[in-house]
Amino acid sequence: MHADLNAPQRAALPQLPGWTSRWGPRTRRLLLRSLLAYAALYAAGGALALAGSGPWQHVGLGLLWPGAGFLAHVAADGPSAAWVACIVLAFAFPLSLVLWFGTGNAMAPPLVWGSAAALAGLRAGTPAPEDIAWMLCVPPTLALVCTAAWLWHGTRARKTRLRAQGIVAAASITDWRPAAASAPQPDMLSRADQQRLRFAMDRALQPLDRFDGFDWLEQNQTSAVRYQLNFLGYALAMAQARALPAWGGDLDRAQRQLVQKLADHRVWRYWALESAWGHGRLDPDPTARDNIMYTGFGALQMVLSQAAAGRLDWRAPDSLTLRHPNGRSHPAGLGTLARALARDLQAAPLGLMACEPNWVYPLCNTMSAAALQGLQSQTNEPHWDSVRADSFRRALLAEFMTPSGHFVACRSTLTGGAMPLTGGVLPAAMTAFFLNALWPDLAAQQWALLRSRLLSAGGDSLRRQAFWAIDLGNYRCSRASSWAGVALAAAELGDREVAQKCLEALDEECPEQVDGEHRHRPGVSVWTHAVELMARNASEGSLRRLVHEPAPACKGPWLEEMPRTRVSVASAHAAHGGLRACLELLDPGPHRLGVSGLQPLRRYRVWGAGAPRTLMADAQGRGELHAVMQGRQTLNLRPVP
Repeated sequence: MHADLNAPQRAALPQLPGWTSRWGPRTRRLLLRSLLAYAALYAAGGALALAGSGPWQHVGLGLLWPGAGFLAHVAADGPSAAWVACIVLAFAFPLSLVLWFGTGNAMAPPLVWGSAAALAGLRAGTPAPEDIAWMLCVPPTLALVCTAAWLWHGTRARKTRLRAQGIVAAASITDWRPAAASAPQPDMLSRADQQRLRFAMDRALQPLDRFDGFDWLEQNQTSAVRYQLNFLGYALAMAQARALPAWGGDLDRAQRQLVQKLADHRVWRYWALESAWGHGRLDPDPTARDNIMYTGFGALQMVLSQAAAGRLDWRAPDSLTLRHPNGRSHPAGLGTLARALARDLQAAPLGLMACEPNWVYPLCNTMSAAALQGLQSQTNEPHWDSVRADSFRRALLAEFMTPSGHFVACRSTLTGGAMPLTGGVLPAAMTAFFLNALWPDLAAQQWALLRSRLLSAGGDSLRRQAFWAIDLGNYRCSRASSWAGVALAAAELGDREVAQKCLEALDEECPEQVDGEHRHRPGVSVWTHAVELMARNASEGSLRRLVHEPAPACKGPWLEEMPRTRVSVASAHAAHGGLRACLELLDPGPHRLGVSGLQPLRRYRVWGAGAPRTLMADAQGRGELHAVMQGRQTLNLRPVP
């Protein structure tokens, strides 16, 4: 399914649907199921409390809500029972909810609730009738309060949707994208961007078992090392597509190693626990079920690296293998990951894939869908056909859109409930970025809504309070990830003004430090460095082009070998059967440059960088040059007629 890549320039912004209900039909079924399950639990608890004997009455009261069984002991046992109840109510049960959300541990909330009820039954005594009466009244009273709040919120939701509809109706793509054609982004890296690229490549090119310079904190949420590997890979692919399509060698090797590092057991061992407590399955294979945080992100990394380099490195099932310390191995090539995504999408109760046990994130689904679309573009196989895409889009709009027109952070496939939006504007910005690879009309709609939150009333400055003051890559107090992520989305949507303002704010808040040929921001996460590199190499529709228009197999010459610490590449393009490159020679040399992809035994004319005037390719189509001039130099090769 290849949509017209120029559609956003011609199409008006799609209007938000009118407000009918805050929940889609699939979500309503899950919520109704949850209410019926609690009603059954309440009925069982009430029956035990009214008809049971002493300990069973306490168990029954404990089923009404977490810790209630201990409250009935307060009159007889005094403060000790009250303390237990407070611990359960105020600490243990909320912590179990955090674990459920943060790690997919669906067993934690019922385990805490059930354990508190059972422990309450171990204590002697019989609850007073008046205690039973008021405890039985609490849930119905809360239900009435929630119903009133639901009705009130429904009225506000309609007004919120009307405001959002007004923003979209009044917006035009030309608000942020000038009607006149603007100059395209240069196909050459600046010296600063070369130094930022080196930051990414240094982490990628170290031995496969080394992760020096990565942020190792936890492996369940946004600081996980797998996300650092993924986004470094995305960043290198975008840099290659923009300015370095004819640089193989270290750049190709860096992207391959970032994928290979995903096979390190330390990166995917988190799944054994998530699978156990999220699905009740002792299966350590991260591709087995409901884990697009690994399968979808990894598939997109492979797809983008292939699209940028014009290669198909990861299609074979054994192109990536996950080896467990117990001796078992699991295939994780691109074909395996694509089948896992298709399987999870087909079985999805909410129409979108589960990112981890029982939780569905729209952002991660747009990334996984972009991976399937990109693979389809490369292979012409129906990984993302029109039927699957249309069903995905309907589910996204029906089940996950909030009254404000944005998408919920995530929704539970167990209960149907959604988590409130956190992270400021960053999640919405990243969703718009990846959504542009699928449906530019929806991406533009989301950007119009987001832009109204980003800019001050006069539109001349950013609203700093809209940017979350936590770096999601290392949880330090910094707006760095928000500045970088919004700049990335703005660049992809063609909003150069907002992109520039965000990058300027990033420079002001987190100044860069240059050490030799390395440029980095002290204290800023690796993930944020990768997103910034993506933003600086992004232009209007850059991700969409990479997904829909993969580079053809490189048949012309390309740079293959060079001393990476002494030569930096600003651009490399195959042209007219030859090679055009711009190099930064860090000392006078001589610098050995290996060139591949030449016509065997063909003579080439060479000029620039103080290299010899001619080059003869060997029988394998390889040649060697020695550049001797320092500074930024152009290098050109053309076949001699």
